[in-house]
Amino acid sequence: MKSIVGLGRFAATVITIATLGACGGGGGDGGPATFQQAALVDITSASARAVAAQGMDAAGAGGSGAGFLTVTGVELSAAPAEAASAFAALSDALRLSLRPRRSAALVGVVTTETVACSGGGSVTIAANVADPNVPTAGDSASLSFANCVEDVGTMNGGLSFGFAQIDAAAKYVVADATANQFTVTVAGAGPRLNGAIRLTIDLRDPALEVVRVTSEQFSFDRMLNGNVHATRTLLGFDYASTLTVASLSTSETFSYTLSGSFPRLGEVSMVVATTQPVVTADGALHPTSGAAKITGRDNKSVSITVVPTGLQLDVDTNGDGINTDVQFTATWAEIDGEL
Repeated sequence: MKSIVGLGRFAATVITIATLGACGGGGGDGGPATFQQAALVDITSASARAVAAQGMDAAGAGGSGAGFLTVTGVELSAAPAEAASAFAALSDALRLSLRPRRSAALVGVVTTETVACSGGGSVTIAANVADPNVPTAGDSASLSFANCVEDVGTMNGGLSFGFAQIDAAAKYVVADATANQFTVTVAGAGPRLNGAIRLTIDLRDPALEVVRVTSEQFSFDRMLNGNVHATRTLLGFDYASTLTVASLSTSETFSYTLSGSFPRLGEVSMVVATTQPVVTADGALHPTSGAAKITGRDNKSVSITVVPTGLQLDVDTNGDGINTDVQFTATWAEIDGEL
Protein backbone atom coordinates (compact mmCIF):
# COMPACT_ATOMS: atom_id res chain seq x y z
CA MET A 1 0.00 0.00 0.00
CA LYS A 2 1.33 3.44 -0.86
CA SER A 3 1.19 6.08 1.80
CA ILE A 4 2.19 9.71 2.18
CA VAL A 5 1.81 11.90 5.20
CA GLY A 6 -0.96 13.72 3.51
CA LEU A 7 -4.26 13.59 1.91
CA GLY A 8 -3.07 12.48 -1.50
CA ARG A 9 -3.27 8.77 -1.85
CA PHE A 10 -5.80 8.36 0.90
CA ALA A 11 -7.86 6.49 -1.64
CA ALA A 12 -5.54 3.55 -1.07
CA THR A 13 -7.28 3.23 2.25
CA VAL A 14 -10.52 2.55 0.47
CA ILE A 15 -9.06 -0.43 -1.31
CA THR A 16 -8.06 -2.02 1.97
CA ILE A 17 -11.33 -1.23 3.70
CA ALA A 18 -13.21 -2.62 0.72
CA THR A 19 -12.03 -6.06 1.77
CA LEU A 20 -13.50 -5.67 5.21
CA GLY A 21 -16.79 -7.44 5.50
CA ALA A 22 -17.20 -5.91 8.85
CA CYS A 23 -15.66 -4.90 12.14
CA GLY A 24 -15.16 -2.09 14.37
CA GLY A 25 -17.25 0.16 16.47
CA GLY A 26 -17.38 2.46 19.08
CA GLY A 27 -16.63 6.14 18.98
CA GLY A 28 -17.07 6.47 22.67
CA ASP A 29 -16.64 9.68 24.59
CA GLY A 30 -12.94 10.17 23.94
CA GLY A 31 -13.26 13.45 22.05
CA PRO A 32 -10.76 16.22 22.70
CA ALA A 33 -11.33 18.59 25.57
CA THR A 34 -12.33 22.20 25.03
CA PHE A 35 -9.33 24.32 24.18
CA GLN A 36 -8.52 27.97 23.52
CA GLN A 37 -8.04 28.65 19.81
CA ALA A 38 -4.87 30.63 19.06
CA ALA A 39 -4.99 34.05 17.43
CA LEU A 40 -5.11 34.04 13.64
CA VAL A 41 -1.72 34.10 11.95
CA ASP A 42 -0.42 37.31 10.39
CA ILE A 43 0.19 36.40 6.74
CA THR A 44 3.00 38.42 5.19
CA SER A 45 5.39 37.93 2.31
CA ALA A 46 7.91 36.61 4.86
CA SER A 47 5.56 34.15 6.58
CA ALA A 48 3.55 32.97 3.56
CA ARG A 49 5.72 29.97 2.74
CA ALA A 50 5.65 28.61 6.30
CA VAL A 51 1.89 29.26 6.53
CA ALA A 52 1.34 27.37 3.28
CA ALA A 53 3.44 24.42 4.43
CA GLN A 54 1.86 24.08 7.87
CA GLY A 55 -1.67 24.75 6.71
CA MET A 56 -1.55 22.15 3.99
CA ASP A 57 0.42 19.57 5.95
CA ALA A 58 -2.25 19.46 8.62
CA ALA A 59 -4.65 18.10 6.06
CA GLY A 60 -2.64 14.93 6.23
CA ALA A 61 -4.65 14.03 9.20
CA GLY A 62 -7.28 13.01 6.80
CA GLY A 63 -5.46 11.03 4.27
CA SER A 64 -2.83 8.62 3.29
CA GLY A 65 -1.51 10.18 0.30
CA ALA A 66 -0.26 13.40 -0.89
CA GLY A 67 -2.72 15.92 -1.90
CA PHE A 68 -1.03 19.24 -1.87
CA LEU A 69 1.35 18.53 0.84
CA THR A 70 2.11 15.15 2.02
CA VAL A 71 -1.21 15.69 3.34
CA THR A 72 -3.34 17.82 1.25
CA GLY A 73 -2.85 19.66 -1.88
CA VAL A 74 0.70 20.75 -1.24
CA GLU A 75 2.53 17.55 -1.29
CA LEU A 76 5.97 17.30 0.15
CA SER A 77 9.08 15.99 -1.48
CA ALA A 78 9.22 12.78 0.54
CA ALA A 79 8.57 9.64 -1.47
CA PRO A 80 5.25 7.90 -0.81
CA ALA A 81 6.91 4.91 0.78
CA GLU A 82 8.87 7.12 3.18
CA ALA A 83 6.06 8.93 4.98
CA ALA A 84 3.62 7.72 7.59
CA SER A 85 -0.06 7.99 6.79
CA ALA A 86 -2.55 8.36 9.61
CA PHE A 87 -5.61 7.10 7.79
CA ALA A 88 -3.91 4.35 5.87
CA ALA A 89 -3.03 3.15 9.36
CA LEU A 90 -6.69 3.34 10.32
CA SER A 91 -7.38 1.09 7.37
CA ASP A 92 -4.88 -1.47 8.63
CA ALA A 93 -6.44 -1.22 12.07
CA LEU A 94 -9.88 -1.93 10.68
CA ARG A 95 -8.53 -4.97 8.88
CA LEU A 96 -6.88 -6.25 12.05
CA SER A 97 -10.10 -5.82 13.99
CA LEU A 98 -11.68 -8.52 11.84
CA ARG A 99 -9.72 -11.20 13.64
CA PRO A 100 -12.05 -11.55 16.63
CA ARG A 101 -15.02 -11.68 14.28
CA ARG A 102 -13.54 -14.69 12.57
CA SER A 103 -12.62 -16.49 15.76
CA ALA A 104 -15.41 -15.47 18.11
CA ALA A 105 -17.38 -18.38 19.45
CA LEU A 106 -19.98 -16.15 21.05
CA VAL A 107 -21.90 -13.20 19.69
CA GLY A 108 -23.04 -10.18 21.62
CA VAL A 109 -20.13 -10.78 24.00
CA VAL A 110 -16.81 -8.94 24.11
CA THR A 111 -13.99 -11.22 22.97
CA THR A 112 -10.34 -10.31 23.39
CA GLU A 113 -7.40 -11.53 21.35
CA THR A 114 -3.75 -10.49 20.96
CA VAL A 115 -2.36 -11.02 17.46
CA ALA A 116 1.06 -10.55 15.90
CA CYS A 117 1.50 -7.81 13.31
CA SER A 118 3.02 -8.69 9.95
CA GLY A 119 6.32 -6.88 10.58
CA GLY A 120 6.62 -7.37 14.33
CA GLY A 121 4.91 -6.16 17.46
CA SER A 122 1.31 -6.91 18.36
CA VAL A 123 -2.19 -5.54 18.72
CA THR A 124 -4.75 -6.52 21.33
CA ILE A 125 -8.31 -6.43 20.02
CA ALA A 126 -11.53 -6.44 22.03
CA ALA A 127 -14.55 -6.88 19.75
CA ASN A 128 -18.28 -7.02 20.24
CA VAL A 129 -20.27 -8.22 17.21
CA ALA A 130 -23.93 -9.08 16.75
CA ASP A 131 -23.30 -11.67 14.02
CA PRO A 132 -19.84 -13.10 13.14
CA ASN A 133 -20.94 -13.64 9.54
CA VAL A 134 -22.70 -10.40 8.67
CA PRO A 135 -21.50 -6.83 9.29
CA THR A 136 -24.01 -5.03 11.46
CA ALA A 137 -24.49 -1.43 12.57
CA GLY A 138 -23.53 -1.28 16.22
CA ASP A 139 -20.60 -3.72 15.98
CA SER A 140 -17.56 -2.36 17.78
CA ALA A 141 -13.88 -3.02 18.41
CA SER A 142 -11.13 -1.49 20.51
CA LEU A 143 -7.49 -1.95 19.57
CA SER A 144 -4.31 -1.39 21.58
CA PHE A 145 -1.08 -1.31 19.54
CA ALA A 146 2.37 -2.20 20.82
CA ASN A 147 5.05 -1.44 18.20
CA CYS A 148 2.78 -3.01 15.58
CA VAL A 149 4.51 -2.92 12.18
CA GLU A 150 2.34 -2.99 9.08
CA ASP A 151 2.66 -1.56 5.56
CA VAL A 152 1.94 1.98 6.73
CA GLY A 153 4.58 2.03 9.48
CA THR A 154 4.91 1.33 13.21
CA MET A 155 1.71 1.84 15.19
CA ASN A 156 1.30 2.52 18.89
CA GLY A 157 -1.54 3.73 21.08
CA GLY A 158 -5.26 2.99 21.01
CA LEU A 159 -8.17 3.09 18.57
CA SER A 160 -11.82 2.22 18.83
CA PHE A 161 -14.24 1.75 15.94
CA GLY A 162 -18.01 1.64 15.71
CA PHE A 163 -20.22 1.07 12.69
CA ALA A 164 -22.95 3.66 12.51
CA GLN A 165 -24.18 2.38 9.15
CA ILE A 166 -23.19 -0.47 6.85
CA ASP A 167 -24.86 -2.33 4.02
CA ALA A 168 -24.82 -6.12 3.66
CA ALA A 169 -22.04 -6.07 1.06
CA ALA A 170 -19.95 -3.53 3.03
CA LYS A 171 -19.98 -1.26 -0.01
CA TYR A 172 -21.29 1.69 1.99
CA VAL A 173 -19.85 2.11 5.46
CA VAL A 174 -20.11 4.89 8.02
CA ALA A 175 -17.77 4.28 10.94
CA ASP A 176 -16.84 6.34 13.98
CA ALA A 177 -13.24 6.11 15.15
CA THR A 178 -11.78 7.44 18.38
CA ALA A 179 -8.00 7.74 18.64
CA ASN A 180 -6.11 7.75 21.94
CA GLN A 181 -2.45 8.66 21.45
CA PHE A 182 -2.56 6.71 18.18
CA THR A 183 0.81 7.15 16.48
CA VAL A 184 2.12 5.82 13.18
CA THR A 185 5.75 6.45 12.28
CA VAL A 186 8.21 5.67 9.52
CA ALA A 187 11.90 6.20 10.32
CA GLY A 188 10.87 8.00 13.51
CA ALA A 189 8.56 10.53 11.86
CA GLY A 190 4.79 10.59 11.55
CA PRO A 191 1.44 11.74 12.95
CA ARG A 192 -0.18 11.26 16.35
CA LEU A 193 -3.97 11.39 16.53
CA ASN A 194 -6.31 12.05 19.45
CA GLY A 195 -10.07 12.49 19.27
CA ALA A 196 -13.12 11.43 17.32
CA ILE A 197 -13.32 11.07 13.53
CA ARG A 198 -16.12 9.84 11.26
CA LEU A 199 -15.23 7.91 8.09
CA THR A 200 -17.68 7.35 5.26
CA ILE A 201 -16.70 4.92 2.50
CA ASP A 202 -18.78 4.51 -0.64
CA LEU A 203 -17.86 1.76 -3.11
CA ARG A 204 -21.31 1.29 -4.62
CA ASP A 205 -20.25 2.70 -8.00
CA PRO A 206 -17.68 0.20 -9.36
CA ALA A 207 -15.96 3.01 -11.27
CA LEU A 208 -15.32 5.16 -8.21
CA GLU A 209 -14.06 4.81 -4.64
CA VAL A 210 -15.25 7.67 -2.46
CA VAL A 211 -14.04 8.48 1.05
CA ARG A 212 -15.10 11.27 3.37
CA VAL A 213 -13.53 12.10 6.72
CA THR A 214 -15.15 14.57 9.11
CA SER A 215 -14.60 15.70 12.67
CA GLU A 216 -15.78 18.56 14.85
CA GLN A 217 -12.43 18.64 16.64
CA PHE A 218 -9.38 16.40 16.98
CA SER A 219 -5.64 16.78 17.43
CA PHE A 220 -3.04 15.84 14.85
CA ASP A 221 0.54 16.25 16.05
CA ARG A 222 3.70 15.85 14.01
CA MET A 223 6.13 13.52 15.80
CA LEU A 224 9.87 13.26 15.18
CA ASN A 225 12.00 10.65 16.98
CA GLY A 226 9.56 10.47 19.87
CA ASN A 227 9.30 14.23 20.30
CA VAL A 228 6.46 16.56 19.35
CA HIS A 229 7.60 18.71 16.42
CA ALA A 230 4.27 20.52 15.95
CA THR A 231 1.02 20.45 17.94
CA ARG A 232 -2.19 20.96 16.02
CA THR A 233 -5.93 20.98 16.71
CA LEU A 234 -8.25 20.77 13.71
CA LEU A 235 -11.78 22.17 13.89
CA GLY A 236 -14.61 21.58 11.44
CA PHE A 237 -12.48 19.10 9.50
CA ASP A 238 -14.08 17.94 6.25
CA TYR A 239 -12.12 15.93 3.69
CA ALA A 240 -13.35 14.06 0.61
CA SER A 241 -11.45 11.90 -1.87
CA THR A 242 -12.63 10.26 -5.08
CA LEU A 243 -10.48 7.63 -6.75
CA THR A 244 -11.25 6.78 -10.39
CA VAL A 245 -10.73 3.04 -10.65
CA ALA A 246 -9.78 2.99 -14.34
CA SER A 247 -6.97 5.55 -14.06
CA LEU A 248 -6.26 5.30 -10.32
CA SER A 249 -6.13 9.10 -10.18
CA THR A 250 -7.49 10.84 -7.08
CA SER A 251 -9.40 14.08 -6.66
CA GLU A 252 -9.53 15.66 -3.20
CA THR A 253 -11.19 18.55 -1.42
CA PHE A 254 -10.85 19.68 2.19
CA SER A 255 -11.61 22.46 4.64
CA TYR A 256 -10.80 23.06 8.33
CA THR A 257 -9.57 25.55 10.91
CA LEU A 258 -6.10 24.78 12.23
CA SER A 259 -4.79 25.94 15.61
CA GLY A 260 -1.50 24.99 17.23
CA SER A 261 2.18 25.61 17.80
CA PHE A 262 4.42 25.54 14.74
CA PRO A 263 8.12 25.97 13.98
CA ARG A 264 8.76 29.44 12.45
CA LEU A 265 5.23 30.61 13.26
CA GLY A 266 4.68 30.05 16.98
CA GLU A 267 1.19 29.71 18.49
CA VAL A 268 -1.27 30.64 15.73
CA SER A 269 -4.41 29.52 13.90
CA MET A 270 -5.52 29.66 10.25
CA VAL A 271 -8.47 28.72 8.05
CA VAL A 272 -7.70 26.30 5.19
CA ALA A 273 -9.87 25.23 2.22
CA THR A 274 -9.47 23.98 -1.32
CA THR A 275 -10.68 26.29 -4.07
CA GLN A 276 -10.13 23.65 -6.79
CA PRO A 277 -9.94 19.88 -6.31
CA VAL A 278 -6.42 18.53 -5.86
CA VAL A 279 -5.79 15.92 -8.55
CA THR A 280 -2.96 13.39 -8.35
CA ALA A 281 -2.22 10.82 -11.06
CA ASP A 282 -1.50 7.19 -10.26
CA GLY A 283 2.09 6.77 -9.16
CA ALA A 284 2.80 10.51 -9.19
CA LEU A 285 4.77 11.96 -6.30
CA HIS A 286 3.11 15.38 -6.67
CA PRO A 287 -0.34 16.55 -7.74
CA THR A 288 -0.88 17.72 -11.31
CA SER A 289 -3.48 20.38 -10.49
CA GLY A 290 -5.35 21.93 -7.60
CA ALA A 291 -5.61 25.06 -5.51
CA ALA A 292 -6.28 26.09 -1.93
CA LYS A 293 -6.51 29.22 0.17
CA ILE A 294 -5.32 29.90 3.71
CA THR A 295 -6.79 32.89 5.55
CA GLY A 296 -5.40 34.53 8.66
CA ARG A 297 -5.63 37.80 10.59
CA ASP A 298 -7.50 40.75 9.10
CA ASN A 299 -8.59 38.61 6.14
CA LYS A 300 -5.00 38.40 4.88
CA SER A 301 -4.43 35.24 2.87
CA VAL A 302 -2.14 33.11 0.75
CA SER A 303 -3.60 31.33 -2.29
CA ILE A 304 -1.78 28.15 -3.31
CA THR A 305 -1.83 26.73 -6.83
CA VAL A 306 -0.08 23.64 -8.19
CA VAL A 307 2.27 24.53 -11.05
CA PRO A 308 4.75 22.32 -12.97
CA THR A 309 7.70 23.40 -10.82
CA GLY A 310 5.92 23.16 -7.46
CA LEU A 311 3.54 25.70 -5.95
CA GLN A 312 2.61 29.25 -6.82
CA LEU A 313 1.86 31.41 -3.77
CA ASP A 314 -0.27 34.54 -4.20
CA VAL A 315 -0.19 36.61 -1.03
CA ASP A 316 -2.83 39.17 -0.08
CA THR A 317 -0.97 41.20 2.56
CA ASN A 318 -3.64 43.86 3.13
CA GLY A 319 -6.75 41.71 3.29
CA ASP A 320 -8.66 43.45 0.52
CA GLY A 321 -9.46 40.11 -1.07
CA ILE A 322 -8.90 41.48 -4.54
CA ASN A 323 -5.28 42.26 -5.30
CA THR A 324 -2.35 39.93 -5.08
CA ASP A 325 0.30 41.97 -3.36
CA VAL A 326 3.12 39.43 -3.59
CA GLN A 327 3.51 36.42 -5.89
CA PHE A 328 6.27 33.81 -5.96
CA THR A 329 6.82 30.10 -6.58
CA ALA A 330 8.24 27.47 -4.24
CA THR A 331 9.59 24.02 -5.02
CA TRP A 332 8.37 20.95 -3.16
CA ALA A 333 11.72 20.81 -1.36
CA GLU A 334 11.37 24.42 -0.19
CA ILE A 335 7.90 23.76 1.18
CA ASP A 336 9.12 20.60 2.87
CA GLY A 337 11.90 22.59 4.49
CA GLU A 338 9.38 24.82 6.25
CA LEU A 339 8.05 21.91 8.29
